[in-house]
Amino acid sequence: MAPMRVMALRVSLTTSLLFSPSCPDGQTLLSPVIICGGAPNLVLKKPVILSFQHCASLQHGHWTLAVYNSGDDVVLPGQSCTWDRVVQLGDETIITPVFTQLDSTHCHLMIETLGRYALIGRSANAGGYAVKSLQVAAFVSPMSVPSVDADLRLRIYCMEDNRSSLQGVLAVERKLQGQLVDQPKTLLFQDGGGGLLLKVDPGQHYRVSPPQRQEIQFPLVWSSPQTALLMSVSLEKIDPCAPDIVIGHILMSQLHPVPVASLPLPLPRSQTLLLELDLQQTSMIYPQPGLAANFNASAGKLSLEPCDKVFRISGIVKKHLCQSLDPPNLQGNDWRLLAQHLGMDRYINYFATKSSPTEAILDLWEARNRDVNAVPEIVAILLSMNRRDAAVSLQQIPSATVQPMVW
Repeated sequence: MAPMRVMALRVSLTTSLLFSPSCPDGQTLLSPVIICGGAPNLVLKKPVILSFQHCASLQHGHWTLAVYNSGDDVVLPGQSCTWDRVVQLGDETIITPVFTQLDSTHCHLMIETLGRYALIGRSANAGGYAVKSLQVAAFVSPMSVPSVDADLRLRIYCMEDNRSSLQGVLAVERKLQGQLVDQPKTLLFQDGGGGLLLKVDPGQHYRVSPPQRQEIQFPLVWSSPQTALLMSVSLEKIDPCAPDIVIGHILMSQLHPVPVASLPLPLPRSQTLLLELDLQQTSMIYPQPGLAANFNASAGKLSLEPCDKVFRISGIVKKHLCQSLDPPNLQGNDWRLLAQHLGMDRYINYFATKSSPTEAILDLWEARNRDVNAVPEIVAILLSMNRRDAAVSLQQIPSATVQPMVW
């Protein structure tokens, strides 16, 4: 038996235009670009799972979704990546190299080839228009150069509704000494509608320059592959004796949305960012990678909290489960029924091509369920399948305890 070798994989996210795919013909980028690489000529012995957020509002719109890949190892200055469509969801075949599990806010890709991956979508040919979930965030900072005509600079950003896009904006604002004026707000943006309208009302003590109303064209919001700075305006104090407190609001709405009666949930027409800021409290805590951000509205700050712990089922327990569920049986309560109960049977033939279908299903289940409380749920599923032998593997074997994942 050959000795075990440990190989390093590099996984990163980027919103850089250099690595982003172009989105013509009504398409839109729904995820950051995920870059997964390793040593030259590295060959994966089994699929690995890439899990990332997407911003397709599946409950509000009708989507045609596809996974794209770029295998370019090196991108020279002035050049862009070459992107190819790997699969359109719903058109999988037995030779499709990627399995895609799409949840409400996350996409999980089971891949066997390293490279760059992204999720791209467009409105379905029938059934209505797609709806994309965006974040709008506003920041205020002192003028970089003292000016007699302005006291503050207000910047408003529009970005995909995911953590990586927000972290990119926070990195920029950290350098500008920007203070978040309200929690970033979600805006549902519909294909087939008009552009985005922004209105700024800074309250009674300040005035805005240039004008308070601005329209952003639809393609800039829908098809742009990067975070957009929508508006940058100056705030000038009208009364020098007024307190250093800004109390106002920013209204954002989509122009001319298309009414769709068949949507399961109504589509909100607008959102409002509260512009409430005490200029004497200008400090801000910025989240670091791997940490979740909570907003304190009274202080205008982001606080840090550790993300949920990542876990894995121990190897010996997974081996017992595979030995129990891999062999087909007359009752049909094998790995196929487990995939059905876990909602992973959209294209079940993918798992049938693996040496251990159960192992592939459990790996994907672990990626989708990061909380240790998910273990009792899968035990209940196994019992409902009349597979007490498999459930006992999780309940009674001493090494069945959930083990932390080591990074």
